[in-house]
Amino acid sequence: MANGTLAGMPNAAGEATFTVRSEDGNGCSATRVYALNIGAPTPTVTATPSATPTATPAPGEVSCPPTPRSDCALPAKQALRLKRTEDPNRQQLLFKWSGGSATIADFGSPIANSTAYALCTYRDSTLAMESIVTADGLWEQTSKGFRYKSKIPNAAGLTFVDMKQGDGKAAISIKGKGAKLAMPVLPLGGNVVRTQWLQDQASGGRCWEAELPAPYKKDTAEQFQDKAP
Repeated sequence: MANGTLAGMPNAAGEATFTVRSEDGNGCSATRVYALNIGAPTPTVTATPSATPTATPAPGEVSCPPTPRSDCALPAKQALRLKRTEDPNRQQLLFKWSGGSATIADFGSPIANSTAYALCTYRDSTLAMESIVTADGLWEQTSKGFRYKSKIPNAAGLTFVDMKQGDGKAAISIKGKGAKLAMPVLPLGGNVVRTQWLQDQASGGRCWEAELPAPYKKDTAEQFQDKAP
C-alpha cells in the first residue's frame, strides 16, 4: 500500500486477508482486518471466422456471367446474325459454331431434365444479350447429339438447338425468333462480338464460343451479321 492505495497483481485466485493499522499524532491507533477475494481470471475468447460455404449450383440453373469467359472452345467456322425489327414478332437470331471437337457426353443430359444452356452475346466485354434453354421434354437425342425444336418460341425466344458431336466436325446451331428475344440495341459496335454457348455448372460448365472481330459484314440499326472465316 502506498499513499492509501492498495495496488498489485495477484498470483492466484482465492481469499487473502491483511491487517491495516493507523496511528495519529497523539499516539492513538486502530487496526482492522480486511479480507480480499481474488476471482479466477476471465478467459479471453478469440473468434475465428468460419469459412464461407461454397454454394453448389443446382442442376438446370444457368445464366450469363457479366463478362465473357476465357475458357471456351473455339470452332473452325462461326457465324452470328441478329435481326431487329419495328415489329418485335419478326425479330430473328441465328448462331452457328462448327469444325470443333466435342463428344455427346460433353453436351450434358438435357433429355434427363438436368442440363440447361445459355446463349450469351457480348459487345467487347459487356453482356448485350442472354437467351436460356432449360432441360425439358422438347429435347430429343439424335444419332450425333441432342436437338431442341419447337414451333412456339420458348421463354427466351429460342425455337431450335442442334448439337452434334465430332472430332473436328462437331457443330452447334441455334435459332430464335419473335418478341421474346431479348434483342440488344443495334448496331452492336465495339471491337469484337463474342457469343458463348454455356452449359450449367452442375453439368460440367462447358463453353463453346464464336469470336467475331470488327469490321463486321453488317452492323446497322436493323441487323448484325458476320461470320469467320
